[in-house]
Amino acid sequence: HAGEQFSNHVARVLISQFMKNREEPTEELLWATDSKTLKEQIAWYEVLCNQAQEGYKEYLLECEKTVASMRGAAERLFRDSLLLQAQIHYYCYTGASYTCESLRKAEAGEYQSAFYEAGRARRAYLTADASMRACEHGKWHNFYANECLTDIKQTAWVLEGLMSFIRNLGDGPHFYHWQRDFLYAEEDRRVMLLLNSENHLKDGEMFELMEEKWGM
Repeated sequence: HAGEQFSNHVARVLISQFMKNREEPTEELLWATDSKTLKEQIAWYEVLCNQAQEGYKEYLLECEKTVASMRGAAERLFRDSLLLQAQIHYYCYTGASYTCESLRKAEAGEYQSAFYEAGRARRAYLTADASMRACEHGKWHNFYANECLTDIKQTAWVLEGLMSFIRNLGDGPHFYHWQRDFLYAEEDRRVMLLLNSENHLKDGEMFELMEEKWGM
C-alpha cells in the first residue's frame, strides 16, 4: 500500500496546502524533502510521480499482454491481482502527475488550464477506483466499497474541490467568461444577454467542454 498512499496522500496534502496558504510549504512533507516553498515541494513530488507513472505504464502494458493469452480461472485471478495492482498504481500516479501540473498552472495564473488538469487528475483517480470495483466477484462483492486506508475515491473528491476553487479564482464571481469561451462562437462571446436564457455550467460540464476542445 505504500505506493498507493504516496500517490494519494501527498497529492491531497499539497492540494490542501495550496487552498489554505500557497505562500508557505506544508509541514507534513518536511520528513520527505527539504524544499523551502510549496512550489518546490510540488516540483519535487512531480518528478517522482512522473518517473513512477512511466515505470508503471510499462508494467501495465506487460500485464495486459500477459492476461490476453490467459483463459478461465487463471485469467480471472491474474486480472484481480497483478493486473489490478498495475492499474491502481498507474492511474494513481497519473492522477498525481496531473495534480502537480494543475497546481503549477494555478500558481502561474493559468486558471483554465489548471482547472482542466485537475479534472484530468480526478478522472484518473476515479478510473483507479473503478478498476477495483470491477474486480468484485461472487463473495468479493463490495469488497472495495470500504477502501479507506488509501481512499482513492477521497482523492477524487478533494480534486473536485480543487476544480471549484480554481474556477472561482479564474472565473468568479460571475462564472460566465469560461462558459462563453468554450460554448459560444467567437462572435457571440460579447453578447451578455445569452446567459439569461441558460443556466451556468457545473464544473463537470465545464470540464467536458474543455475535453472536447483540448482532449486527445
